Amino acid sequence: MEIHQLRHMLAAAEHTSYAQAAKSCFTSRQNIAHSIKALESELGIVLFERRGNEMLLTPAGRQLASEAGEIVARVDGLHVAFANSDASDAVLNLAVSTNLFAGIPPSTDEFIAQHADRLRIAEASCADCYRFVCSGKADVAVIMCMERKFPECDVLEIGESATYALTSSSSTLGGGGGL
Repeated sequence: MEIHQLRHMLAAAEHTSYAQAAKSCFTSRQNIAHSIKALESELGIVLFERRGNEMLLTPAGRQLASEAGEIVARVDGLHVAFANSDASDAVLNLAVSTNLFAGIPPSTDEFIAQHADRLRIAEASCADCYRFVCSGKADVAVIMCMERKFPECDVLEIGESATYALTSSSSTLGGGGGL
């Protein structure tokens, strides 16, 4: 069981559709379906039942959603607690998507190598990277995902394979400030 599977399950429960869950998680519908199927197989339970166009939680699914919500909140709390520890103006808090290093653009690789002593890197899902930037927990996020719209962020496409750098619109790094 992986944290992203729990996040996908919670998104599907909230949105009652795999397509909407995928959009909120900045991933594909297939990834949401795969995560749900993997959880169901591992736990030996059915999480959702289809009613018309909606996906509704089964009783077992409601129980898992409750416990998964607590787990995800605790993991997010750890990210917050440690992302800001020993914070300094000389350190750049960088969030990167979990799939980024598989196809990292040379420019990003060079940037990370040149500034390794001044970077604090947190690896997270694309959706979490976006949330970290919007909440100020990360100064910049470098992500690879299918989503192309990131409200509240300044976005720079930095690679040919849907790779983006995000900064908060209010950040001095965004807009005319740096990206």
